[in-house]
Amino acid sequence: MAARTALVPVTLVRDSFTDQGAGATPDAGNGNTLPDPGANALVLIVKNADSAAHSVTVRATGSGNDASGNAQSVPPQNTVFTMATKGDLVVAVPAGKTYISPPLETDRFTQKDGSLSLDWSASASMTVWALYLPTNRLGGPLL
Repeated sequence: MAARTALVPVTLVRDSFTDQGAGATPDAGNGNTLPDPGANALVLIVKNADSAAHSVTVRATGSGNDASGNAQSVPPQNTVFTMATKGDLVVAVPAGKTYISPPLETDRFTQKDGSLSLDWSASASMTVWALYLPTNRLGGPLL
């Protein structure tokens, strides 16, 4: 399997406005990867301009292929992050809609190398933005 296509996240700046850019077209064939958000919270914006619904899957730790395209098969009881036992997050985005995720629990979705993995049912007329939210002094996301 080929390596996942890297997405470039937009890191929001505290007490400021940030250009989110044009977004990226998802890679339905190989999936996408995001770099380790570190202390930042992750928010995804997914726009479906197609005439049919498409789904996005945020892979749980050890699920799917890693950033290099290698299959992962880590039993949930052996995962470093216990939130991964909740499994993948699969969201169907209806035709003509834009969905925004709440800050995602990165400890549920972080892969062994620190990256996050996204898979898509299709990429036609789809656009994705990944936003990293700065955290407050206590470590929680600024909302």
